Amino acid sequence: MILKEACVADFEALKTAVDSGANRIELNSNLAEGGTTPAIGTAKMAVDYCHSKNVKVIAMIRPRGGNFVYSKNELDVMKEDINFLSSINVDGFALGVISENHELDFNSIDFLTKNIKNKELVFHMAFDEIDRKHHKKAMEQLNNLRFNRILSHGTPYSGNLDIDYLREMISMSNNTLEILPGGGINSHNVNQICNLIGSQQAHGTHIV
Repeated sequence: MILKEACVADFEALKTAVDSGANRIELNSNLAEGGTTPAIGTAKMAVDYCHSKNVKVIAMIRPRGGNFVYSKNELDVMKEDINFLSSINVDGFALGVISENHELDFNSIDFLTKNIKNKELVFHMAFDEIDRKHHKKAMEQLNNLRFNRILSHGTPYSGNLDIDYLREMISMSNNTLEILPGGGINSHNVNQICNLIGSQQAHGTHIV
């Protein structure tokens, strides 16, 4: 069975997705900007509803749209968001920080995650902005930081899905990290795409 992660930005969309068979939720605000940290009230209601249905909630940690290079103040905001969302029992966090030269910003990610316990960690599509020549090293670093998976198009070009490279990423990860494909995957093509990639999970705004 394919695990279907629905990307949503409000409670009504979340409820519809869960009631339609979503197995996991990525909770955001501002999907038009690529997804940002969810509102407090939405997050609390999401956790309560999803946990009553045995569905996990992964909260986006992203203070704004745009690039994934963050200032010290922005990192402090992200840390506070993580602390609050941990207190209301979200199941995990989707986040990503890269450097100006398109490598993983290990120190910033360590700052954000070092005190997180018993939560899933997902490096979101900021990974697609990392130069491919650094992907294997980035995967090793993320594994050392206790990340569970990487959400990826397999390409830096938004809206596209590079099936061949996603297969390569699964091989490159050597079973240390899950590769979660996302980008143009919907309820009509999810099974076909997952079969082509060799994935048992998929992510999308219309996944159910």
